[in-house]
Amino acid sequence: MQIPFDNTYANLPTHFHHMQGAEPVSNPALIVWNSDLARELGIVAQDKTEIAGVFSGNQTANGSAPLAQAHSTMRPAIVLVPRLMRWWWIAEQLSSLFTLRQS
Repeated sequence: MQIPFDNTYANLPTHFHHMQGAEPVSNPALIVWNSDLARELGIVAQDKTEIAGVFSGNQTANGSAPLAQAHSTMRPAIVLVPRLMRWWWIAEQLSSLFTLRQS
């Protein structure tokens, strides 16, 4: 299978990723395949078995660089969300003070 990859992430320093293939699965099967979209994305596949093998991780596509991305924790969201909620509450309180009365 040929997929036009731009593996820029794989060129970053190794603290951003770890080169690693996918864990194989048993008996992958293709459920749905959008041929028009695949053609638009430049994906060339030989048959349904190959498609299922690549997208399940049992095979790698030509030109691919399988890797696991490093990621951070959700700490910024834990800090940010309560602050947003506090500002939302303050805005609600202020808006109730400045509502216009309809006559």
